Amino acid sequence: PLEDIPMTMNGAAVHNVQNALGVVGLCMALALPFSAIREGLHLFGSNAADNPGRGNIYHIKGATAIVDFAHNEHSMRAVVSTANQLGGKRKVAMFSHAGDRSDKEIKDLTDAVARLDADLYVVSELERYLRGRNRGEISGIAASHLRSLGVSNEKIKLVDDPIQGTHIATANLKPGDLVLLFVLADREPIHNFLTSIAD
Repeated sequence: PLEDIPMTMNGAAVHNVQNALGVVGLCMALALPFSAIREGLHLFGSNAADNPGRGNIYHIKGATAIVDFAHNEHSMRAVVSTANQLGGKRKVAMFSHAGDRSDKEIKDLTDAVARLDADLYVVSELERYLRGRNRGEISGIAASHLRSLGVSNEKIKLVDDPIQGTHIATANLKPGDLVLLFVLADREPIHNFLTSIAD
């Protein structure tokens, strides 16, 4: 049952259902015992100890925060789809992009995040991943594209780094809220912060 496989988030993480099926197929091809396959699926969780930066879940004041380092359009769409399956009274997304992507790729990645239909988009700078771009250029493209999609200025917040973005994204959480954090840098301090405020 999917509820016994933590990485699938009760089936909401369709991409991890697919990953689990692939793993089961491989394990069966290797003639591993069913008991070992079941145990592996049951014990592999959506937490930073088992799979750092991949679908890590934190419960904060009755709200849910998901941390993932998805950084291409396909993976970001998969994570946003998971978040949408989980639902949320109020949704917040924090994201950033590296500078070695074309303007079109940055817009396509932003399109993926926009599918969350969030109440707030926190767009973070990634100082060490500017890769030839000027500071503020990447987040400016993302923010401008969000506005072109009809997102109001009030729903867009530009921040200096992912740590500041995480603080803003998790501020004023209420039960039932959902926060999606695409963390490409500073994962460890963000994990420590989220752990410190988790229920």
